[in-house]
Amino acid sequence: MWIEEDIVKFFKSQGTGYQQRMNDVLQAFMLARLSGVIDGRDTDVEFKNWRELPERPVIGDHDKAMAAFKGWMVERFGE
Repeated sequence: MWIEEDIVKFFKSQGTGYQQRMNDVLQAFMLARLSGVIDGRDTDVEFKNWRELPERPVIGDHDKAMAAFKGWMVERFGE
């Protein structure tokens, strides 16, 4: 199974047992889909062009995002 690096890093950052937690999340999603709690299409259409999307945030991007937000606020509303 292929799992993106930032997802693995997130679960690993929570300590020992990260693989079981990942499995628990997948199992919860599966059960929610099977029971109808989560409804939606299970096709690749929604994800077909995911590589063309803007870069996803990763762990540690909070400061970068806050700086960009503050810059936008200053630009829009002044200091």
